[in-house]
Amino acid sequence: MPELQEPVLVLAPAGRDGILISEALQRVQLPTRICSDLEQFARQLPNGASAGLLTQEALSVGAATLLQGVLREQPPWSDVPLILMTANRGSDSEVSKLLDDGINITLLERPVRIRTLTSAVGSALRQRKRQYELRDRLADQQRTEERLRQTQKLESLGILAGGIAHDFNNLLTGIIGNISLALDEEPEGNPHRRHLQDAIHASERAADLTRQLLAYSGKGRFAIQHIDISELVRQISALIQTSISKNVQVILNLAEGLPLVEADATQLQQIAMNLIINAAEAIGPEKDGLVVVETGVAQVDEGYLRGTLAAESAGPGKYVYLEVRDTGGGIDENTLPNIFDPFFTTKFMGRGLGLAAVLGIVRGHHGALKVETKAGEGSQFRVLFPATSARRAEPAKEVTYKHLRGKGTILVVDDEEIVRRIAKNALESWGYGVLLAENGQIAIDMYAAAANEISLVLLDLTMPVMNGEQTLQRLQRIRPDVKVILTSGYDEADALSRFRGADLAGFLQKPYTAGQLAGSVKRISERIKARESAGDHCLSGDSSEPPILKAV
Repeated sequence: MPELQEPVLVLAPAGRDGILISEALQRVQLPTRICSDLEQFARQLPNGASAGLLTQEALSVGAATLLQGVLREQPPWSDVPLILMTANRGSDSEVSKLLDDGINITLLERPVRIRTLTSAVGSALRQRKRQYELRDRLADQQRTEERLRQTQKLESLGILAGGIAHDFNNLLTGIIGNISLALDEEPEGNPHRRHLQDAIHASERAADLTRQLLAYSGKGRFAIQHIDISELVRQISALIQTSISKNVQVILNLAEGLPLVEADATQLQQIAMNLIINAAEAIGPEKDGLVVVETGVAQVDEGYLRGTLAAESAGPGKYVYLEVRDTGGGIDENTLPNIFDPFFTTKFMGRGLGLAAVLGIVRGHHGALKVETKAGEGSQFRVLFPATSARRAEPAKEVTYKHLRGKGTILVVDDEEIVRRIAKNALESWGYGVLLAENGQIAIDMYAAAANEISLVLLDLTMPVMNGEQTLQRLQRIRPDVKVILTSGYDEADALSRFRGADLAGFLQKPYTAGQLAGSVKRISERIKARESAGDHCLSGDSSEPPILKAV
């Protein structure tokens, strides 16, 4: 007999039929629910039933209409089987109506043996089990289709977000670069410095928004390293307390000795802050509440991943999780599908990309995100990142430079005039000679004419006429050991993925200040000089310095 969780509904008057049904169902150990009248039987059907057993005497006038109305409301996969014990082969008018309506009903003509009844019940349950299997397949299909729609939507928005971030970073390079140059020219104590510093801070907030855009696109991994998530949360604990209302208490349950994860620390901090602030705002300013932040390790299987978001590239295995749960009002089922849309909010003002950025960061780190919520009882967000077997490294020694002055000629290749001008002004102020090219073809011509004088090329990734990848290939034909610093409004991982097998001297993320540009050129120039003096043109080194990068 098939095992089903839902009961068999029984409606039979007292007497021989009632005794027979009870004995039959007890013999096969089926869960049953005895209904006192037809109205109770009809009310219980939509709540779940494996089958229904009833006798002709229970069908009063109007019974067919009542049952027909209930059974027509079944979901498409459901056709609950009914078994009717009758003495006149269905000649009763109510029974005839049920048969004419196409209801899934089996007639058992009296007298009925226990074996016959048991066989009929078994057949009904097998039929019902097939319906449940169809229901589960349809639910899986719907979940798969919904995940596909969500993925396609996020991919489309991600492409748009990444493109906007790239262009915006180009503009910010001009803004931040010019302000930083002006700030360097103003003496200490000059009141104009405060205005310039405010402008720098405002520009940095704009740069933070572009990082959120890149994070949402799933391509915002800037500085990948091995991270202890518990330690990361401890580092921002003071910032957490100042970012939320005083009526909300934050409890940290942070596991010790967690496996390290391979991630960008800044983006993981962004996840933690976004989730914690979101949880605190769910509680609101009017009542006291708790936000619990927990870390740990979980062994995850395919079944668990099917119930998560952003898990397209995640597979079964060991994961480190960061969980944030609150005692707020929860999220209703109508709002839940929208919470990861960009700029979606139920509050009076938005907070940027918020949870949309969280989703993008998780996707970019090959993780998963699981949301559990119930209206009136709070929410739980759990983000999971693949655990690694990496060991904790000794802290790298910080390398500082007393000055940024250098020498040599830098070829700056960028289609944005303001970026070229910033690079020229910054580098010349620190002693470098600068050549400017507005596209790849001009850069090729200039490099061919002065390859021996040019010590470094600062190369933009995205340009008209000839893009950065094509330009690098042509430069290497002229001189295979050309030293190139790639610069882009896209993040490092995404930019370098286009340069498979190409040796690059370094990468500089836009937007950058004049000092950051000069510092990168200084560090990379000194590393090249040190390696060349040792007779080794394949540069490598400790992780405290920007290395010679080889895209893989």
